[in-house]
Amino acid sequence: MIVIGITGSIGMGKTTIAQMLKRFNIPIFDSDKEVKDILENNNLVKNQVCQLWPDVILTQVNEKNIKRFDELQRIVRPNPGKELNFLIRRDNEILLKTVIPQLVEGKDASGSKIVYGLLGVVSEQTTFIRHNPLTSFGLAMEETWVIVSQTLIHVTEMIRGERTTEELGGPIRIAKLSGAVADAGLTSSIWFMAVLSINLGLINLFPVPVLDGGHLFFYLVIFYNKIKMFV
Repeated sequence: MIVIGITGSIGMGKTTIAQMLKRFNIPIFDSDKEVKDILENNNLVKNQVCQLWPDVILTQVNEKNIKRFDELQRIVRPNPGKELNFLIRRDNEILLKTVIPQLVEGKDASGSKIVYGLLGVVSEQTTFIRHNPLTSFGLAMEETWVIVSQTLIHVTEMIRGERTTEELGGPIRIAKLSGAVADAGLTSSIWFMAVLSINLGLINLFPVPVLDGGHLFFYLVIFYNKIKMFV
């Protein structure tokens, strides 16, 4: 008998490969599922894990480690009415909870209608952490990727009809939001400028004729046709 182990980080495709093998009637042992079942149903094991590795078990939501409150917001807000699996360490005890964020309809600073998820918990305080330039660059790239992915997800949901186009806005809405963010302080203003720049840069790359992305797509088609002529 040949035993094959599939390992990797979150989102690396372990589950997809396992499902492919399962279609060929190959026996699959999902260790991740087994560990979750043990932690959920065996209090003795949960307490022993906490005692052996008190600093390893962190708060997790859908298998994503949560270190900051804003990371929790990024998962909860886009998922109103959807089940989220929480792994929480509280008083040396591991808890597995399934929660459903409340669907809330409200308005942003410009008065436009928005829909988001809400748990009803708030952050106790704001903490500022100083990082070295290299670490700061890595965190900035990570934050940029989060903003880009969320933008693409929201655009996709609008195309599918899952989100209303009322959440879109032009220069007037940007001006209103800028005023509201400016009142919140310098940190919020810098963050808003960064988000706005990333969104404008991303949307500008969309393959629409009037945007730079449309021109790039047009040049790509011409380049492809020229290459095809010599093949």
